[in-house]
Amino acid sequence: MRVIAGRLRNRRLLSPRNRSIRPVMDGVKEYIFNVISERVEGAEVCDLFAGTGSLGIEALSRGSARVTFVDVAAESARIIRANLENLGIAADASVVREEAFRFAHRTPARPYDIVFCDPPYGFAGTEKIIGELIADGVVSPGGIVVAEHEAELLLPERIGPFLRLRQRSFGRTTISMFGSG
Repeated sequence: MRVIAGRLRNRRLLSPRNRSIRPVMDGVKEYIFNVISERVEGAEVCDLFAGTGSLGIEALSRGSARVTFVDVAAESARIIRANLENLGIAADASVVREEAFRFAHRTPARPYDIVFCDPPYGFAGTEKIIGELIADGVVSPGGIVVAEHEAELLLPERIGPFLRLRQRSFGRTTISMFGSG
């Protein structure tokens, strides 16, 4: 697994040995960042269900101001911290070891411009967590939520005031993007 573009291009990322974390495929990551490229520079970003932190690290590589990585697993928090240190970008990030729904109810000092939401497959609350992030002001009114989920999960056209702007499948994986339009 590697960073695909930006100032950290081609740098390798650590990942767990036991495959307990499903990494984002390069093609999926490339699609996401091609679509949101104009939003990334200077953005406040949240990488929810962060795993190895590859989406948030990609955002930092491409010019995001700051990324908050959120994952409940101790292994994920350890890997993210190690990746941030190895890449020399720890000062631009924070790692929060917390359950996603609990985090969604916090009111950030400044809402996030981009939220990556990549729960494990089989997670039953994807639509609910996106709705709570929006309703509780975690996502800025002009922000975007990028959800990676299994293709079988059908998310609605609208979650709260946010519309589904794009949706694309890559085999078993689907990317759904929600924003104010």
